[in-house]
Amino acid sequence: MFVEEHDAKQLIATGGVPIPDGQVVATPDAAYGAASEIGGPVMVKAQVPTGKRGKGGGIVKCDDPTDAREAAQRLLGSQLGDFTVERVLVEG
Repeated sequence: MFVEEHDAKQLIATGGVPIPDGQVVATPDAAYGAASEIGGPVMVKAQVPTGKRGKGGGIVKCDDPTDAREAAQRLLGSQLGDFTVERVLVEG
């Protein structure tokens, strides 16, 4: 069974484990909006059920909403492993 990061985080949150604020989005403009709402630096993370996303360029540190939009633009539609990135997690 494949589980994406945002789904796994929701499961552990039900057990009382704190998780960072975040939103799953499917467009660069939505990534900009999410980063604006969260505030501060954010991470934009490809949501694909595979490991090694960081080594594959699927996790990007962004200093502001414009960076988040640009990171989402690069990630959405790209390939990581055997998967096409259709959504990203913007997380504070």
